[in-house]
Formats: sequence, C-alpha cells, structure tokens
Amino acid sequence: ALASAGKPNEGMQLHDTALKLRKQLLGEASIEVATSYHNLGDAFERKTNHQESLVNHKKAFDIVERELPKDHLYLATSAHKLANAYERNQDFDAAIKLHKQALAIREKTKVRHPRTAESIDSLGMASYHAGAFLRANRLLQKALNMRFEILGRDHPSKAKSLYHVGLSHVGLRQSQSAINSFEKALQVLQVQSQDSYPELIDIHTALARAYAEESSVLSSL
Repeated sequence: ALASAGKPNEGMQLHDTALKLRKQLLGEASIEVATSYHNLGDAFERKTNHQESLVNHKKAFDIVERELPKDHLYLATSAHKLANAYERNQDFDAAIKLHKQALAIREKTKVRHPRTAESIDSLGMASYHAGAFLRANRLLQKALNMRFEILGRDHPSKAKSLYHVGLSHVGLRQSQSAINSFEKALQVLQVQSQDSYPELIDIHTALARAYAEESSVLSSL
C-alpha cells in the first residue's frame, strides 16, 4: 500500500521486516516466508529493479514448489510471478516454461476462470517476445475469447487482450488486422470510460504505427 502511495522505500522496509519475522517465527520453509519473498519481488519491480525482483520471486517459488502439492493453485500463482520476472529480464524460454506450468495447474480445475485466461494471455505474450508470433497469435486469441465468455463484451481486460492480439498481428506483419484489434481495444475503453487505463498510450502508439505500416504497404502496391 505504501509503495502504491508513492513510498516504495518504506513499503520495501516493511516487507523486509515481515520476511525476517516470519523466518524467525515460522522457519525458512514456511509458505508465509515465500509470500514475503514475492512481496519483496513486487516491491523491487515497482522500483524497476528487475534483477532483484527476479531473485526474490525465485526464492519464493523454490519454497512453494518444494512445500506444496504439484497441482496447488498457489504454485500456479508463484510460477506466474516468477515467469513475469524472467520475462522482464529477457529470459523468455524460462518465462514460457513457467507460464506453461501455471496454465497446466489452472486448467486442471476444469473451471473457466479469469486467471486461466490470464495464464494463456501471459504465455502468448512471452511467445510474442520470443519472436514466435504465430503461436502467440493463437494463444492470445484464445485468451481473448475466454475473457469475452467469462467477463463479458466490455470488460476492461478484454481491451488488454485485444491490444495483445494486435501486437501479435504486428509481428506477423498483418497491419490491417492489427489496426482492427487496436481500434476495438480503444472502443472497449471508451465504453468503460477508462481514460486512465495503464496501456492507453501504448495502444494509441501501436495504432499509429500500424496505420503507418498499412499506408506503406498500400503505397507499394
């Protein structure tokens, strides 16, 4: 809370204190200790210290993987956090492996849940960053469809999915399809009046670039 309120140093100190207390009271192998490591990892990420974020998320995941059953949902959460940390450190192979692990656990529940869609979307984006654009497109479209079914036509997370699908079309050099996806993303945000949506600027920038690419393609015909 302090970190989100603009006091990241105070927040990090509190997470560090909580970690030390949990180690003393509960032992190194406690799941609560793993949670503290994840909290520290998130705090370092907010300071854009990607390497320290990765170190702490890895410590958390090692505890969770060792102490919990292989199909435990918290293991999926932990794997998802570590995968994101690897992705921010440009290790896309490690990220893809962990996103697959998280997705496999979440799919075992047989429940169509937003977190399952989140895992599919994250796996798609890791594939996109790894340059596997066709695989990314298939996964991101699947995540989009699932979010539509679960959350409805105009939920803000659908805008995020549409943006990601658009990026995969850019990777495939399908500029018109990218334009369609980016425009639909903006339409969803307008319906929800989400003017402060974190990726709003990114969507506008990507749309402008897609328009420029499409114009270049048409002028070369």
